[in-house]
Amino acid sequence: MGPYNKGKNFNSGYEKLYFMKRSFSRLRISAAISFFMLFSGVALAQTVNDTIRSAHLSSAYASIINFSAEPDFSSSHLWIHKGSSDETQMNVTKFPLRHEFELENHTWKPMVQATLARLKIDLTLNMDPDQKYEPEWESYSATIGGGVRIPLSKNWSILPAIDAGYAHLKNEASYHGPEAIKLKPIMDGKLFDWNADAWLINGHLALFYKRQFGKLAIDSHISGTVGHIESYDTTHELQEFSETISTASIKIDGTYPLGISFANDPLFVVGHIGNSTILTDLHTDLGISSIYETGLSLQADITRHGFAIKKLGLGAMVLWGEDVIGWGLRTSYRF
Repeated sequence: MGPYNKGKNFNSGYEKLYFMKRSFSRLRISAAISFFMLFSGVALAQTVNDTIRSAHLSSAYASIINFSAEPDFSSSHLWIHKGSSDETQMNVTKFPLRHEFELENHTWKPMVQATLARLKIDLTLNMDPDQKYEPEWESYSATIGGGVRIPLSKNWSILPAIDAGYAHLKNEASYHGPEAIKLKPIMDGKLFDWNADAWLINGHLALFYKRQFGKLAIDSHISGTVGHIESYDTTHELQEFSETISTASIKIDGTYPLGISFANDPLFVVGHIGNSTILTDLHTDLGISSIYETGLSLQADITRHGFAIKKLGLGAMVLWGEDVIGWGLRTSYRF
């Protein structure tokens, strides 16, 4: 896990992990700025480039896009290191769409899916009383793909799928204080204030389990994703990246009828628990390795209206993990 820890002694594996988990949000960017403070009056363009390059920030840019584009990570508002001087806020908005088709005389079902996503990260770097930076990263992505659900038994099925798409990542920063403003020409377009376009491709494999226990319906799945993300157009070569990222997730929903209706549409309560984990070392770039989630939704059966969508649900979730806490909205639909 390479170059970040050169010259740093760690007393335990935990300290090393904690240092690396904070590396994207604080330490690597702060170290680069500190270097620029020392050499702001000297024409060292190549040295400046080398400093940013050695911070390995490009892998963090790939992690941002992956976190926003992966369908199993939910729409949410997250705080990393909440309440500390290292607090970072992350907003994720997603619109995952999936539809399976019934085929006559076939038990397997072809599936199409698309995901539209937006992610925003806000950071405040207080270098000293006269120098503050407020960088913001924003990512937009769109993917589309398909797969096929193959039944294994009455309750079990698998779904291999593949999708591909486009992502745009940009950074904008505010500079506060005379020393910060003095460094703007050095960092502009390199560390801060830049744009990057990338393509991505993901392979998914999910195992589904569905079963009815009286009135309680259990719907669960375990899934794994391997994705490759690569930039093709950037403001500067310092933002170029090419990374492969693996994730895994487990989701369990329990649906129970409430015995009441709204406008003659039967209502159900849905309990949800789940976990999503980044398996590769790139989780250190976001400060997030694993997120747990639990929540409740209210679901309405709208079959009587004759729409393509038979059920609609809306609810809320609590999200948490090591050094991470947040909340999320949960939407659901069934054809």
